[in-house]
Amino acid sequence: MKFCIKPILKSVWYAAKLILIAILLAICLRVFVFSSFKIPSPSMEPTILPGDFIYVNKLVLGGRVYKNFDFMHGGKVETKRFWGIRDVKRNDVLVFNFPYTERKKLGFDLNIFYVKRCVAIPGDTFYIKNGIYKVANINDSLGLYSQQMRVSKRDDTKLGKAFRCFPKKKGYNWNM
Repeated sequence: MKFCIKPILKSVWYAAKLILIAILLAICLRVFVFSSFKIPSPSMEPTILPGDFIYVNKLVLGGRVYKNFDFMHGGKVETKRFWGIRDVKRNDVLVFNFPYTERKKLGFDLNIFYVKRCVAIPGDTFYIKNGIYKVANINDSLGLYSQQMRVSKRDDTKLGKAFRCFPKKKGYNWNM
């Protein structure tokens, strides 16, 4: 009986190509189509709870890729967003990297994601009246209306400065 190595090599090469194609397809899907995230905080309760996993449809706003990898060595993070199906709309739930300033430079941590609801878009005049989110000339309810109603009825005058929640600076004097 004669042992032939050619069919075995052909099978290994075919399997290697399939694995490579599967890896490339998975990367493309992750970058351009969808991503999954674990919710770390209760900031979106009761809609999304801490520990929940969500899938983000990247086709809506477009996938984001890095222009370079200088940020790995302390350089500036530069990204490019590909075209999407549509722009952000009011009440969309968004996942994003929260920007911060350090030494008068704007940056963001690529490993920390925030999940928030967009209640106003560029050009809107946003305000809060009696604890309810409002946008001038828009009659739709924004955000989770039932939660706003519950919070707006709370009497927080007895709670003092410790309960002041946004933007956590004395001069602004915002509270719930």
